[in-house]
Amino acid sequence: MVLKTCYAIMRIQYELAVPYKLVDKKGDPISTDGDHLVYEGIKYHKYDTDENGIASWFCADKKCAGGFKTKNSFVISQEKHVCTAGNIDVYIKQKIEECKHRVQFDFRSITVIYKEMVQEYNSTVPYKLIGENGEPISTDGDHMFYEGIKLEKIDIDEDGVTSWSCSIKMCNGGFKIKDSFVIDQEKHMCPAGNVDFIIKEKIEECKQRVQIDKRSITTIYKEIVKEYNKTGMNKVKDMPEFSSIKSSLYRSREKGKKK
Repeated sequence: MVLKTCYAIMRIQYELAVPYKLVDKKGDPISTDGDHLVYEGIKYHKYDTDENGIASWFCADKKCAGGFKTKNSFVISQEKHVCTAGNIDVYIKQKIEECKHRVQFDFRSITVIYKEMVQEYNSTVPYKLIGENGEPISTDGDHMFYEGIKLEKIDIDEDGVTSWSCSIKMCNGGFKIKDSFVIDQEKHMCPAGNVDFIIKEKIEECKQRVQIDKRSITTIYKEIVKEYNKTGMNKVKDMPEFSSIKSSLYRSREKGKKK
C-alpha cells in the first residue's frame, strides 16, 4: 500500500514537470501513432496534428476539457480532467450499470439494448467514422451513410470543418467533421433517418401505388426497389424480397378495386 502511494505521488510530480514522456506502468513508451490511446486508465482521442508535428489529444468524455498536446511522444502541455467518466474503467462501469437499469423497463432483446450501449460508448467525441467492415468511411462526397442513416454535406468552413445533416429535412441530427474525425454532433430526432423506417415507408408507398396503377404488381415493386437503390440505401440494407411481401401487396390491390 505504501509503495503504491509513493508511486502515485512520484507520478504526479513527474507529470507536473512538463514536458514528460508517456510511459505505461511497465515504464515502456506509449505509442502516439494511432488515433486513440489509453494513459493511466483514461481514454484519449487524437483531434489533429499541426504543421509542427504537435498532436492534440482529448479526453473520451466529450464534456471534459482534459487532454494534452504531444510532440515526439512527449507531453508539452496539458489540461486537467474535470470528469469521472474520463476514467475509462469508471466510464465502462457506468455504462454497464446504465444497461442493467435500461433492461428493466425496455422490453426489446437484451442483445439489442447492449449493442446500443456499446454504440453510445463508441460515439464519444471526437471519434473516427468507421463502417461495418471496420474500414474508415469516406467523407469526400456530398452524402454518406453511417449506422444506417443517410447524411448530406452542407458546407465546409475556412478551417476545413465539414457540416453534415440528416437527409430528413425536419431532423436536426448530424455532425461536424475535421480530418475524418467527428468533433461535434447533434442527436437524431427522426425515425425516418433509420434505414428500416425508410424501407417501411417505401413498402407503404408501393401499397398505395398498386391501388391506382393497373400495371402488374411485380413491375411496380421493381420500380420501388429501383427508386430505393438510387438513394444508395441498399448499401446499408436491401429491400425485402418480393415473395415476402407479395400477399400484402395483392391485398392492397383488392382494396383499391373496392374503392
